[in-house]
Amino acid sequence: MIPEAVDTAVSIGWAIVAWIVIIAAAVTAALTAVALGINAVWRAVTWPARARTKHADAREYQEAA
Repeated sequence: MIPEAVDTAVSIGWAIVAWIVIIAAAVTAALTAVALGINAVWRAVTWPARARTKHADAREYQEAA
């Protein structure tokens, strides 16, 4: 009776550990997707300003030469 209880407790413990790992992986994937989405939106919204800055830098270099 005691060995079966220990075996059941160990099995439940491993099941809990497996669920924790699965949930941690899912949360990591979700947060990564959110971060990539924020990055994509940020780049899409700010590209005109970045393009102007690049052209302004290029003009400054040409004027200095």
